[in-house]
Amino acid sequence: MTKRNWILGAPLLAWALCAPLAGCRDQSGYAIDPAVVEKPLPTRDAPVDVALAGAGGEIFQKRCVACHKLGPGVAVGPDLSAVYARREPAWIQAMMLNPDSMLRVDSVARALLYQYQVPMLDTELSEPQARAVLEFLRAQPTPR
Repeated sequence: MTKRNWILGAPLLAWALCAPLAGCRDQSGYAIDPAVVEKPLPTRDAPVDVALAGAGGEIFQKRCVACHKLGPGVAVGPDLSAVYARREPAWIQAMMLNPDSMLRVDSVARALLYQYQVPMLDTELSEPQARAVLEFLRAQPTPR
């Protein structure tokens, strides 16, 4: 194995060794079971995974709150309260994981860019992290 392959493969190897352990933490330190990505995306009415939502809340506070709010107020990007009622889970996840691609192919993403005048940055979330944020957003109460 070349040095370059080792450098690129080391995180994957660490993840593979860590994955079977309960309470495994990803590279950012969040306790997220990597098997979460093997499950289907949760529906609006499915029970909330409280532990996953908690990890998602931590990620949201560190990576998302600079541009997004949960409720009224001025923000760089759209208010994410009740986003689960407005968008499909797959769309939300795709926007978190691949905002550049979404801007190229999705009319809703382009409309949001037109409205807010700032493209969503790639926060380089892993898929388990995105699932955790998705669960956090889903757990938020829907404003009336």
